[in-house]
Amino acid sequence: SSLRSPTALLAALANVPLTEFGLVDAEGETRGVAIVPAAGLLNHSCVPNLARRFEGRQLRLYAICDIAAGQELTHCYLGQRLEATERADGLWSTWRIACGCRRCTGGAAGQLMASELDARCGCVCG
Repeated sequence: SSLRSPTALLAALANVPLTEFGLVDAEGETRGVAIVPAAGLLNHSCVPNLARRFEGRQLRLYAICDIAAGQELTHCYLGQRLEATERADGLWSTWRIACGCRRCTGGAAGQLMASELDARCGCVCG
């Protein structure tokens, strides 16, 4: 379909948060935004199995742990190193996701589980 009609354009723009990725420099400062529609098909997880990284003009996704055949591919929409309340606020305000995973609701046990997973999988998402 064409984006020439106002209705089609508005519908496409309404989906921007689903396909928008911040371009962050080494100091953690946002320097721009990339729109990557295919990556918008991946769901969020606070305990993801993929990490994303921009290499030049391409978004690359890397498995950070073993992924079984048929298992959903997920990445963390926000930095995993955010405190649970910050992550929950960001997920809700941007995508209307009310996260109830162990990383967000498990208190110290959830954080320990997440730290162990991050160490084992070599997660660099945060």
